Amino acid sequence: MGEEQYDNCDPYQALAALQRQTQLLNAILDAEPGTVYVFDVVERRALYLNAHWAAEVGYTPADMVAMGKSIEGIFHPEDVPRIRLNHRHWRRAPAGEVRRIEYRLRYKDGTWHWMVSHETPFKFDERGRVTQILGIAHNQSRQKQAEALLLAQVEIMERVVAQHPLSETLNHLVQTLEAQAPGMLGSILLLDEAGRLRHGAAPSLPSEFIRAVDGQPIGPKAGSCGTAIYRKANVFVEDIASDPLWEEYRSLALPLGLRACWSSPILDSHGEVLGTFALYYREPGLPTEHHRHLISTATHLAAIAIDSRRLIDRLTVSEKRYRQLFDLAPEGIAVVDEGLRFLEVNSCLCTLLGYDRDELVGLFVPQVLPHSEREGSQNFLESLGREGTSPLECRFRHRTGIPFTAEVSAALVDQGQRIVIMRDVTERKQVETRIQRLTQFYAALSQCNQAILHSHSMDELFPKICRDAVEFGGMHLAWVGELDSSTRRVRPVSVYGEGTDYVEGIEVSVDPELDSGKGLVERAFRTREPVWCHNFMEDPGSLFWRERSRPFGWGSCAVLPLWRAGRIAGFLILYSRQTEVFDEAVRSLLLEMSQDISFAWDNFDLQVDRAQVYRTLENREAHLRTILETQPECIMLVSPEGAILEINAVGLAMLELDCMEEGVGRPLLGFVSPPDRERWMELHARVMAGENGRLEFELISARGSRRFMETHAAPLRGEAGQIRAFLGISRDVTERRLSQERIQYLANYDALTGLPNRLRLDEHLKYALQMARRSKGHLALLFIDLDRFKDVNDSLGHSEGDRVLMHVTQQMRHILREEDVLSRVGGDEFILLLPSSDGHGTAQVATKLLKVLATPFPTPHYALKMTASIGVALYPEDGDSLEALSRAADLAMYQAKQRGRNGFCFFTPEMQSSMLRNLRLVNALRTALEVYGFHLVYQPLVCLATHACIGAEVLLRWTDPELGAVHPTEFIPVAEESGLILPLGEWVIRSALDQLRGWMQQGKRVVPISVNVSAVQFRQTDFADRLVQWSAEYGVPSSLLELELTESVAMTDVQNEGAQMQRLHERGFSLSIDDFGTGYSSLSYLKRFRVHKLKIDQSFVRDITTDQEDRAIVSAIIQMARQLGFKTIAEGVETAQQLDFLRQQGCDEVQGYLIGRPMSVEAFEEFLKK
Repeated sequence: MGEEQYDNCDPYQALAALQRQTQLLNAILDAEPGTVYVFDVVERRALYLNAHWAAEVGYTPADMVAMGKSIEGIFHPEDVPRIRLNHRHWRRAPAGEVRRIEYRLRYKDGTWHWMVSHETPFKFDERGRVTQILGIAHNQSRQKQAEALLLAQVEIMERVVAQHPLSETLNHLVQTLEAQAPGMLGSILLLDEAGRLRHGAAPSLPSEFIRAVDGQPIGPKAGSCGTAIYRKANVFVEDIASDPLWEEYRSLALPLGLRACWSSPILDSHGEVLGTFALYYREPGLPTEHHRHLISTATHLAAIAIDSRRLIDRLTVSEKRYRQLFDLAPEGIAVVDEGLRFLEVNSCLCTLLGYDRDELVGLFVPQVLPHSEREGSQNFLESLGREGTSPLECRFRHRTGIPFTAEVSAALVDQGQRIVIMRDVTERKQVETRIQRLTQFYAALSQCNQAILHSHSMDELFPKICRDAVEFGGMHLAWVGELDSSTRRVRPVSVYGEGTDYVEGIEVSVDPELDSGKGLVERAFRTREPVWCHNFMEDPGSLFWRERSRPFGWGSCAVLPLWRAGRIAGFLILYSRQTEVFDEAVRSLLLEMSQDISFAWDNFDLQVDRAQVYRTLENREAHLRTILETQPECIMLVSPEGAILEINAVGLAMLELDCMEEGVGRPLLGFVSPPDRERWMELHARVMAGENGRLEFELISARGSRRFMETHAAPLRGEAGQIRAFLGISRDVTERRLSQERIQYLANYDALTGLPNRLRLDEHLKYALQMARRSKGHLALLFIDLDRFKDVNDSLGHSEGDRVLMHVTQQMRHILREEDVLSRVGGDEFILLLPSSDGHGTAQVATKLLKVLATPFPTPHYALKMTASIGVALYPEDGDSLEALSRAADLAMYQAKQRGRNGFCFFTPEMQSSMLRNLRLVNALRTALEVYGFHLVYQPLVCLATHACIGAEVLLRWTDPELGAVHPTEFIPVAEESGLILPLGEWVIRSALDQLRGWMQQGKRVVPISVNVSAVQFRQTDFADRLVQWSAEYGVPSSLLELELTESVAMTDVQNEGAQMQRLHERGFSLSIDDFGTGYSSLSYLKRFRVHKLKIDQSFVRDITTDQEDRAIVSAIIQMARQLGFKTIAEGVETAQQLDFLRQQGCDEVQGYLIGRPMSVEAFEEFLKK
């Protein structure tokens, strides 16, 4: 703009030029897209407003003149104090300073808008103080709306993460968006599996409309919502009254005043329809750009909420399924602690032991062992879960008292707990016993046949039979009795085994008239059948001989008639100290033996040709072969040289041979895996030396398949007692062996990541320490704890959490050396061993670990970045043992967390000192709680209006005999960390109530007492009920007890804290917010809290006489509290100037050293009298 000259010209021309410049300036200012104004901060009125003001805001110059100094009436009441304070601050501002202020302005049409002004000094008085300011204001309502919408989105996401009920989250979403679009009515409908609309959320729609729409089908003409889902596209209906999509539904909408409906489908991440979001309007019209943005945001947030809820439901089903797998496992499974107490058990274990789950949990393992075996079981119990321990067998006791045998495997897990798998092997042990017994009886029968072939009389045969029954058949006693037909008595003619004294002089008869003729022998004679007694001491047939047999402890007995010329001529009688010995297979073999003996007796008497004897024995051998072939186990004979002599069909199948000819003559060692061949040859050598034996080995068949076998072996003797062959009975134990190997793996490695566990790490660390000592080198131990991993599990689920752990493991492995050992010792805890690493190298590794952990990891919802807290201990600087280094690294890791996480920290001696100090404090606190080592002091609260003492705040004090006076700022955090804050808080409240009761009973003046409440105590769900109980117990009205809660605690969980405050308010207790102004209170939440007072923090009160900002803050808090209906109390008042300022601002109550220091109860009572 050019500059006009006024010198030596006509005054009228100069005036005209000035008017032209003024018009030009006004044109420029009016063209500005904001309101330009000049405001007199002294007169508090607008001096100039450009044309934009009237066009935008609506107030004409005449309106502004009429307002005059009452212009503050168009500003929001909450903003007026700040505007006034801003005007006062301008008075001392220097020229050229620019300030920014936000406020709300009421337009002439009554609507409120957010404005932002940038102001600068415009005119000064003679003393240089600002009298007028120049400013320009712009409307920023759209920006504020965007901020509010973003905040609403965050709240919705927080509800989703916190797993609030879906209906509650959707209702909150609709209400939030309705607030962004006044006049709009929001609705969310869900699509069910049948293709029908179901009510999701519609907090503002009429209930009759909601009921009518619920259950309607989707389709091409199903209103806005049903059609939007059908098309999978937005459907915006301008006028329901005329749009054909609403032809069948307008009679529902129009009577309720609904004229427009804009609907958008809600789609999941795969494009599948979940439901629809709609906005209804009571006037015809189409959505604005703002409305379209709201609809898009709503559908996105609703999709997240619905999809997340369905994911949580699926995870719940998955967890239930895995729980069912645990409960339905065919083996008994339990988790036990270090003291072998059952912590968790499955259904199978309850069935095995005969207990309900609730009865069994809490019992100790020795309590389910038979009494006779508890003392000898200590070594077994101590070895459970020890590394390298194979599955062990133990006798257990069913609740009914019945014992059984179980095979127990265990793996040591975190914190000394063990996973114990118990398999009932009673049946297997019975099978093993049966196999062993059959092996013995096969040998006995074979020996019997050999004896028959080489004997020439019964006098020669009977002793051999008795000997073979004991030495080869496993019996403890065998005797043969011959029947005297004249006396009907049975006379022993041969006896062999343990307890021969039992037979000497024994009376046995087949005459039922005699007491000695009422037993098992008489029964066999009478029935002409063998008699099998499975429990000798309980059988009625043993009554006559019971006392005689008691020292020998007979368990089972068999009586087999021996025939001669068609009549019973004698008996073979066998005894075993075990019960239930004679199963069907054994009975068959013994019957075969008795028949062979009877046949031999007849042949000796008739002197039958020996060829006939051979033929009979061949038949018996054929019979024996049939028995062998029908057994489910592999039965084989092996020569002294190790070649296969005979093998049954089951054995051929295991070796995968097609016929006997393929197996006979082949060395059995060729089918044994190379690592087991030496042990097999040792077993073969022992058996050929006359011993019995057992071996578990891996068998490789002719076709290459592998299986694990368990073999019981015994020598097979010839006529002269020489060992002719190796007799083996084997069964397949592959499944059991694989289970054992899996348990052994779990005992040493983490099942999820495959990393070594704590036990395995200890071995590596011991070795590394030995090498470091020998070479005088270094090593480092790092404790790695993933930060807030619990939040990952809670928000994404354990399945996604496992994926994160595996990703973290892979990332860390990539940067480590081959000799470095990374182990997982807990859910989110790792330990890293760095051999030959000093402090500098360890710091580099820790830095790399933090960097790779921060690499984004994709999840279904967002890319996840992990952080960790790492503690480092170095050898030899921080310790020379496993325990010392572990303790140092753990302390350093804790310090890293205290410093804000996402970092690493080296151990220092000061950490140890701090830990010891905390331990001393914890122990001293426990002792103080037991002996009432605390005391309370009272600080008066004074009303500024009446100058009267209207209450007191009780403060906790502690003087320990050894530690001296300990400040609350030191022992209160320790009490919170150790869990002692709850009993300590209860003691304070009860002590305050007791003092109130004392004043009441003594007739002294009673004033309310204020008590500080910790966050842990306040969040106890039954806190309000317990306060009522304590007040009733002491007979003190709830109105005399005021609870102080810090601002940060109140704002941590607004919903739950608000509900707790409501419960306390309903029960008559007053609440105050302590340290107000130091936290991040939201006024929208604060006004909903049932709060009685706001306590202004002393950090603001301390400098109110010198610091303008603190003065402004205190004034604003007092005014805000008054408008919200709260009282205010200022703490830390120490000077008269502070007191005067607070009184001028309208503060209700004060406390501080100016009024009175914390004092004993006696001093406080004197204070009340004054």
